[in-house]
Order: sequence, then structure tokens, then C-alpha cells
Amino acid sequence: MSWNMPVHRGRDHDERAARGLAADARDAAQNARTARTVAQHATDAQDCRILLEMLGLRLDGLRAEKPS
Repeated sequence: MSWNMPVHRGRDHDERAARGLAADARDAAQNARTARTVAQHATDAQDCRILLEMLGLRLDGLRAEKPS
């Protein structure tokens, strides 16, 4: 067996990709919830921005979600 052999990309690849997309969606939802919580506790916009940066979240990467 050689490392240069093409890799078969069948059903496992599709499932792995779907799991990755689902994980990305969960991460985005968690980041949005975190941003809302921070915004509720921040004293002003500057404080909110600093707190989000401390958590490693960027404002431009967060999307507002419709409440369920």
C-alpha cells in the first residue's frame, strides 16, 4: 500500500462533513448566546467590546439569531 494512492471518498466523507457543519452551527449559536449575555452585563459598548475580546469573540463574526 502506498501513501500516494487516491483516497476513496464515499459515504463516510459526507457524514464527516455533515458533522463538521453541525458543529460549526452549534459553535455559532453558542457564540451568539455568549455575546448576548455579555451585552446584558456590560456597562456600555466599549465595555462589551473589551469583554468579548477577552473571551476571544469578534463582533464581526457574530450573527444575531431570532429568538425561539
